[in-house]
Amino acid sequence: MIDTFTIFFIGGKVLWNKTFLPLQGNPINKLIKTVLLEERSGEKEFTTDAYKLQWSLANEFNLVFVVVYQKLIQLLYVDELLQQVKEAFCTAYNDSISGSKHTKNIVYDFDDKFMAILRGVERQFERETQRPPKPIKEASGSKAAQATVPIPVDDDECVISEGSEPESPTFGQAPQPSSPVKARKAKPAPKGKRPGKAGPKSTPKPPSKRGPKKPSEGWKADLTVGDDGGHSGPVSNEVMPDEVVEDMKKKQNIDKDVDKDFVDAWAQEQDEIEAKKKKGGWGFGSMFSSLQGKTLEDKDLDPLLANMKERLIGKNVGVEIAEKLCESVSANLKGTSIGKFSSIDKRIREVMKEALARILTPKEERNILREIERAREEENRPYVIVFCGVNGVGKSTNLAKIAFWLKNNDKKVMLAACDTFRAGAIEQLGRHAQCLDLPLFQKGYNKDAASIAHDAITKAQSEGCDVVLVDTAGRMQDNEPLMRSLVKLVTVNNPDMVLFVGEALVGNDAVDQLSKFNSCLRDMSKMTHPHTIDGIVLTKFDTIDDKVGASVSMVYTTGQPVVFVGVGQTYTDLRKLDVSVVVDALLAA
Repeated sequence: MIDTFTIFFIGGKVLWNKTFLPLQGNPINKLIKTVLLEERSGEKEFTTDAYKLQWSLANEFNLVFVVVYQKLIQLLYVDELLQQVKEAFCTAYNDSISGSKHTKNIVYDFDDKFMAILRGVERQFERETQRPPKPIKEASGSKAAQATVPIPVDDDECVISEGSEPESPTFGQAPQPSSPVKARKAKPAPKGKRPGKAGPKSTPKPPSKRGPKKPSEGWKADLTVGDDGGHSGPVSNEVMPDEVVEDMKKKQNIDKDVDKDFVDAWAQEQDEIEAKKKKGGWGFGSMFSSLQGKTLEDKDLDPLLANMKERLIGKNVGVEIAEKLCESVSANLKGTSIGKFSSIDKRIREVMKEALARILTPKEERNILREIERAREEENRPYVIVFCGVNGVGKSTNLAKIAFWLKNNDKKVMLAACDTFRAGAIEQLGRHAQCLDLPLFQKGYNKDAASIAHDAITKAQSEGCDVVLVDTAGRMQDNEPLMRSLVKLVTVNNPDMVLFVGEALVGNDAVDQLSKFNSCLRDMSKMTHPHTIDGIVLTKFDTIDDKVGASVSMVYTTGQPVVFVGVGQTYTDLRKLDVSVVVDALLAA
């Protein structure tokens, strides 16, 4: 049983709701925030807390149909329920949900219709699950011998098997399921004694008076009753009426019907091809005109979305991310109508552009300078930022760039050297501190990084510093001891922001790095609400030309924004991400 069914506009207005059990929390809001706003609507289901949610979009009306039920229950009829409810609701309230009329206060009396649909799909599901399995037909001989359907019989082709007197069936009655007739090609009788009971051989019947026999179609039959049938003797040789024979020939000759259907389908396809050629040829003009003023379907979208996916992958977007983006665009366009003088390719580009911009735009604007002031004025403590990432991506260099930016905004900054693993790391950070004229807190190598960060924060607070920037050791995402050390540092010191530093040119590898860093921070922490990645710093952004897809992949993976991008080697080479420039580069030919 489902917990609730809700119908609402994409803008958020709820039109109708049916609740069977009260929900804990608000799973539908999580669906909107995590899936629909993150361009994941191409996915089939969403799980949050104790619930599983499935949905369907009616794009022509901007409606969302959502089913919520317990994730421990397996409901196989949900897809059918969504489809039937969507069709019934859109048909019943087509006028009120079209255009701007939905702004009026309309009461949607849909309870009775919904309950009828729900009971119907539940009964259908119960019948299908209780239906006994179909019996497996015994295979023997040729394909023709495996068919267990009645076969038309010519009077002079019937061979009567030896045995006791038959029980003659009544002609015109349907054959009983328990007595299937097996057809096989006739074989000449072997010379000598036949197996079975001895008896007089059957005499052939005289030729039929209906006229000369037609040439054989390759079907000759010895008709015997199946092993599981009710007859133990031979089949009756009573002559069937002509109209019955002809009717059986038309309906039951399988090979002929298959051939005829194939020929008819081929002929219809050829007719359609000729009609297209006469109408407008095979140029872009005919394709363009055929796609105007129609409702978009999968067959219209799939070829163009396949090209779009290849383009995104070529721009360094992760393969899985590109597939999900295209699925989301397809889900948002399916069922919509394309206007006159418009092309599907242009419409796909527009929707994809909106999707990419929505992904890269931060959901919550974080003003770091304002947060620093609030921490100092309201809590009398320094603002703490921890930098993490793999080896060699430029953590220390970009930490120094951000320190330079903060210093230019009149913030007092302290650097904390918590990379006690790599030789030369403290000296490198010390050189940056000397160039920027900033204090450096360090305790040497082979020390506990979490305790060093804690002492640095304490000292910064006593000296009235506004910000502490914590440098950590570069580590591979699969190095468990170093990942546990990072988790300990974050858990003990509870920083205000954890920034992941990654290269813009590594593509899919950056997604793997980021997702595993985020997973380790979440899974290895003993806190109820562990602190995960808060933002991303993309380095070497000036070296990738238009291959800027790593930014999309990383934001899509975590839902966290790109805070800064590094575009050079000097302290001033630090920029905010320009979403429009990135989107245009991704969609450029």
